[in-house]
Amino acid sequence: MRTLTKLILPIMAMILLGFSSICQASVAPTATLSGTITYNGSKTGRVYLVANGSSSVIYNLWNVGVSTTLTGSSGSYSGSFTIRGAGIGGYPVKAYLDSTGTGIQHDSDPAGIVYLSNVTGDTTGINITLTDPTPATLAAPTNVGAARSQNNSANLVNWDPPRNSSGLEIPVKYNIYWSSAGSDASIIGSKLNVPANGNGMWIHAGATTAYYYKVVAVSSTGSTAASTWSPAGQLPQGSYSISGTVTYTGVTPTGPLGLAALDENGYPYFVGYATPAANSQSFTIPNLPAGKYGIQGFIDMNNNGIDDAGDLRIKESAGVRVTITNANVSGIAVNLPTTGAVLQARTSHTLYGETGADNSGEQFQYRLLVTPQLKTPINATLTSAPSSGSGYVVTPVDLGNSYENGRLELNIQGLKKAQAGDSYTVTVYYLEGGSDAYTVLTTAPYNSPPWPLAPIFPVPYNDLTKGTSNGSPVFSWLPPATPPGEWYSYAIWLQDINYNQLWSTDNLTSTITSYNTSDDGFTLPTATGAYGWTLTAMDANDNEIQYQAGFVTAQSAPLITGISPASVVPGGTLTIKGYNLAGPTSVTVGGTPLSVTSSTSTQITATVPGGFGGPSNPLVVTTTAGTYTWGPAGYYGAPLSLGSPTTHSGQVVDNAGTPISGVTVTMVGNPSITTTTDSSGNFTLNNLPNSTATPFSLRFMASGKQPHYTKKMGMSAGSSTTASFPYKMRTYAELNSLSGMTTPGKGAVSTRVLVQGTSTPIDGATVTAVGSSGTTYVAQYYNGTNYTGTSTSTAGGGVVLFANVNHGDKLTINASAPGYTFSSISSTGVAEASTSGGIGGVVAAPTVSGFTPGSGAVGASITITGTSFINVTNVTFGGVQAISFTVNSPTQITATVPVGALSGVIGVTTATGSASSSSSFTVVTPYTLTVTLSGYGTGTVTSNTGGINCPGTCTAQINSGTSVTLTATPHLPESSFGGWSGACSAEPCTFTMSSDKTAITTFSLKQLKNITLTTYYDTLLEALTNAANGNEVRAHDSLQAPNLSYNRANITVKIAGGYDNAFELRNSPSTTYTDITSPLTIQAGTLILDQIVVK
Repeated sequence: MRTLTKLILPIMAMILLGFSSICQASVAPTATLSGTITYNGSKTGRVYLVANGSSSVIYNLWNVGVSTTLTGSSGSYSGSFTIRGAGIGGYPVKAYLDSTGTGIQHDSDPAGIVYLSNVTGDTTGINITLTDPTPATLAAPTNVGAARSQNNSANLVNWDPPRNSSGLEIPVKYNIYWSSAGSDASIIGSKLNVPANGNGMWIHAGATTAYYYKVVAVSSTGSTAASTWSPAGQLPQGSYSISGTVTYTGVTPTGPLGLAALDENGYPYFVGYATPAANSQSFTIPNLPAGKYGIQGFIDMNNNGIDDAGDLRIKESAGVRVTITNANVSGIAVNLPTTGAVLQARTSHTLYGETGADNSGEQFQYRLLVTPQLKTPINATLTSAPSSGSGYVVTPVDLGNSYENGRLELNIQGLKKAQAGDSYTVTVYYLEGGSDAYTVLTTAPYNSPPWPLAPIFPVPYNDLTKGTSNGSPVFSWLPPATPPGEWYSYAIWLQDINYNQLWSTDNLTSTITSYNTSDDGFTLPTATGAYGWTLTAMDANDNEIQYQAGFVTAQSAPLITGISPASVVPGGTLTIKGYNLAGPTSVTVGGTPLSVTSSTSTQITATVPGGFGGPSNPLVVTTTAGTYTWGPAGYYGAPLSLGSPTTHSGQVVDNAGTPISGVTVTMVGNPSITTTTDSSGNFTLNNLPNSTATPFSLRFMASGKQPHYTKKMGMSAGSSTTASFPYKMRTYAELNSLSGMTTPGKGAVSTRVLVQGTSTPIDGATVTAVGSSGTTYVAQYYNGTNYTGTSTSTAGGGVVLFANVNHGDKLTINASAPGYTFSSISSTGVAEASTSGGIGGVVAAPTVSGFTPGSGAVGASITITGTSFINVTNVTFGGVQAISFTVNSPTQITATVPVGALSGVIGVTTATGSASSSSSFTVVTPYTLTVTLSGYGTGTVTSNTGGINCPGTCTAQINSGTSVTLTATPHLPESSFGGWSGACSAEPCTFTMSSDKTAITTFSLKQLKNITLTTYYDTLLEALTNAANGNEVRAHDSLQAPNLSYNRANITVKIAGGYDNAFELRNSPSTTYTDITSPLTIQAGTLILDQIVVK
């Protein structure tokens, strides 16, 4: 946990000082650092170096480092180092000499530091000098306690090690004494020189009874400080047991086995086995109360009574979890890895800042931990990592010493996301010689955070300490809505503005939601100051979800909690609310003094001068006790802006649309501007900023509902706006049931596409959202019923949902729709909350891009294309208004050419402007085309324009200048085309309309029909040539034929004349003959002539 604090401290500056959120580079560059170490003292040991990012820059990799040895003699030691994978920029390189050999830095260890101002690549010639520190005053160990083992085989002694102001352990070892009566006179044994490894724990194996214990701290100079005597006691006993087998394949223990069932408070119900068997050992932990337990333990292979390098211990991520309800639990399998070291990957998710504000955000990290097992790791190198994605790392990277349990650690942090299955391989090098390569996979992050309640931002000293004035903060919070697994606990870290760790606690059970630091005897170092605290919920394997908050406190110095109004006109009155405000010596905005008209301890009233510079200038209140800055460069506060304040009204409803009363509506960043909804769910919030200020948002809070936020708002000075639609608040279950809300801890951002300044939705709009994190969110369009359809644009009210939005991600939302122009809006994602706001579309001025056809007569239908055909009021042809037009879409109009239309441009007018075509439309005069059919035959005449289809439609109005082609098609087989006359004289019949025209088509009836073959013929020769023996050929009244010779031997054909056009009846009278008007010669065969006259 302490290393994690080093990582999160830079974020505190952003929380407390209002800096913008973290943005991670897509690839963090790295550098190799090399140089020398010198030490002119007398201590010996391995030197550990760590290169970390500076407080102003967050780097992708943290805790990069190596260890090395020095050569020489007392008073003159030196050595060299090379660190791979260090960051780019400015940061310190720290080093210490491990004089205790524990792999943990102590107060007395020689140390040195060098600050690299601007690393741009591989850097050489770095020189670090180690010096012996001035030792801190040695104090006695505190909270000494001893627990009797459940099988009466050992006592577990524990204590809080004395530490200096930087958290380093002061003693280098401990002497432990036990007695039968709790006095020096009754001492019956001791364990001397127990290494100070930071754990504050020692197992007295083989203890035959519950002795009294005293722990004596020993400094590097040999000075001592003893605790008081403390008796070994028994934890509260129960009637249940946990039993099973501990396995350590291939190892014969050389020391005792200690095994503990840790309850949710971290109390160890342990058993000891002095001589565990080879490979495995059965165990029973008796007399346990019902509850949840985690099984931990180790085999003390080096027999020093502490858990350190060289021992076999349970891998933390493999610790067994057991729940006792009302029966014994058996068959528990516990495995002790028999490797030289253990590699773990822990996932951490950090949220920070005031919800809904610009300083809110989140980041992720992976912590790669190399923990000693049977061997002592001295160096480790990351050799393989994902080649792409958020966990991408350029290898090799050296892991630095973590100052905790002799671990080596690398933190891959500042990530935009984390996921399960990222694979990392680390090669570990041992003090004993040799190396091993280990591979570990990451786990998915937790996303539902615990929520800090108090202290938050400005808080008076007495409120901070709950009225006790004892300098001990009381922290309170809400538990995660979706806990990090069944097993989780809380930890709290407190730091000052300079990133110094002040206090911490951990192993707080999941049922705890407040903690008074006075229980630990802690007091703030000063009653006035800025602080940051981190509330962490962690599972049994130390995977974490945490929220970082900040507060500023003062006992007598001024604190500002809000201002009203948020925008003020020159000469206007400003009310400043807070604490310790009586009798200010000055009140300024941007250095310009305000005239104070009255003041109390909680309020200042002042007159604002003109021209103070607007929201970029902070408001500063000074009293004889101190100064507080509100707004820019201050600890907290939305800035004051110039001009008249604004008002916003609306209604708040639940998921079913029922109004909610009593909802608290507050301006984010300015708690003084607040109101509550009435019985109808309505509210009006006055004194809001105008558009000269940074855009702001509102927060809605109601019991049983998840918070709701507005988009970033900016209103013109003095304006009053009303929300077009109600603000909707949902329960946690309702929020997470929205389509796409698959991840707890994420936010939902919705927007409604409206006609600007109205409540009219725009359907057919497409909406996009990109976060400040670079994340592109997927739009889900409401279809009138839900968001789960396949719509690709707005429908059913113009509503769009963006699900699973990252906490603090500032979404830039854009919309597009034919005929409208939009300005983007900004909405901030808030974990486990919803955000909403409309995006307004302004109807653009129309454009006319074309029309078809390009000419037409009065009454013709013309299709006009363009843009922004919305609220069309007029369409003109050459300036003459069209009486009839239809807007088909924002890009198309169908209009009828009006009577009196003139050739010229086509114009379109809407409510937002007018536009004309770039080319002219030609109004043409129509002429009449008439088609006449003649002849005894039948057929059809059609035209390429005008719609002639005669018989049927034999006339058409066709515009002048139009080229017309007529096509004659005889009805077969009895008719044939006989030719054109009138407008046409030849085939094809093509002409241009320049006046009324008539075209005459002749269709001739064929003269002959072979009744037997039902075939028609134009000539007698054709009919006789194709006739078969015995066929009858019939003819009309008159038959024209050339000289004909019939020469078909043995073929008899009958020619019958005098028939009607259908060749069915003979014309009346029946004596009508058909004349053959040319000679007919019969050379062979037989012709029978029936009512035929050959002339």
